Amino acid sequence: MIYLILDAATAALVRGPTAPGYGLDPVPLLDGSGWILPAICATAPEHAMHHQVLATMPVRPVADAEWQQDEELP
Repeated sequence: MIYLILDAATAALVRGPTAPGYGLDPVPLLDGSGWILPAICATAPEHAMHHQVLATMPVRPVADAEWQQDEELP
């Protein structure tokens, strides 16, 4: 999947509600190099308040293993 790559400051800036019933919650990459959001967030009408800043973020494919931790169930 293609993701926007955010730095910590941008992740903090866009985190939170964006429209009734919608919000952004950037997820950290496991290597600590940044935060991600699905690329569609840069154009989704629900997140219009952040379109300008999200449009400037780099994008790249991100594998699930780069952001998901395997959790062992008890």
